Amino acid sequence: MLKKNFYILSIERINSKKQFLDQKSLELSDLLRNFLKVRSKKIELLHKKIIILSPAAIIAGISSILKNSKKAVLYSMNMKIRNIKIRTENIEKNLENLNPLTILNRGYSIVYNSKNDIIKSYNNVEADEIMNIRLKDGRIFASVINKESNNEHKTGKKD
Repeated sequence: MLKKNFYILSIERINSKKQFLDQKSLELSDLLRNFLKVRSKKIELLHKKIIILSPAAIIAGISSILKNSKKAVLYSMNMKIRNIKIRTENIEKNLENLNPLTILNRGYSIVYNSKNDIIKSYNNVEADEIMNIRLKDGRIFASVINKESNNEHKTGKKD
């Protein structure tokens, strides 16, 4: 139950962070838009000064550079936002795949000894001990009849 809550909390944290990133993305877009408006007004003033002081070719060049810079900044910002969203989605998928309940749905089980500890080794159980086997749709209680290590099973000799 604690593990399930942990994974639910992890997914909630990821969703919360995703919402945070989406909000920051909108704020960044607004800030950039306002920044570009201010810069555009300054550019217009400079453009008027350049018309008076410089040939038309210089003006056209500066205007082109600024337009390309604006496009580059917007493209870069959108790519960063896209990459953050993709990474967040990948983290969510990984968490779902590692969730013990998802693993149970794939046909695996979790076996607990009589102390309710997860059995990771044959050393974690004793003969005649009752085990609790958790499956995707229920539990099975079984008794240990005998136990042997992988080496005993392969060679027929006891460790």
